[in-house]
Amino acid sequence: AEVHFALGRHRGGERDTAGAIEALERALVLQPDLLPAYPLLGAVRVQAGQAEAAARVMARYEVRLDLLLSALRNANTVGSRKLAVIDLLALLDDERATGALIDALGDSAPAVRMAAAGALADEASAEALMALSKAALAETDGVARAVLKANLKRAHDAARAALGAPPPATLPPPTGAPPPAQKDR
Repeated sequence: AEVHFALGRHRGGERDTAGAIEALERALVLQPDLLPAYPLLGAVRVQAGQAEAAARVMARYEVRLDLLLSALRNANTVGSRKLAVIDLLALLDDERATGALIDALGDSAPAVRMAAAGALADEASAEALMALSKAALAETDGVARAVLKANLKRAHDAARAALGAPPPATLPPPTGAPPPAQKDR
């Protein structure tokens, strides 16, 4: 499915709408949960003058997305399925996916919380940074706390880079700490 998705992206970039549609439809037959393929297929169908077909594609996207969001938020969904859903949601630029990933930071399974943190770190939005910060402070599992903190740092660094701000050279000493000793020359 990923090969057909990549081929569809390539053909769409080359303005081969028929080839792109064929490849993307094949990708979705093979993997109906490959959510990033739906908006791309919809856009290619619009370029091809197929607005009604594009609307049907996006309706299918909405149904698939709702199913995945429900699975992630359902306490009875097994952890491995939640991890797979997180991997798919991480590929989307959709605020509903971001909201579900933030909700997953409160899941009962540490592995799900850690995977959600990784997905949110890749996003590096202000909303993701705030949620990661709160989750890291509230985390009771030591390993999960370390992973959440590492992802918070990664998200923070990515956000700084996106804004063009250089990373700090060194961290300032904690308040009330003596200044670092300087070596004699």
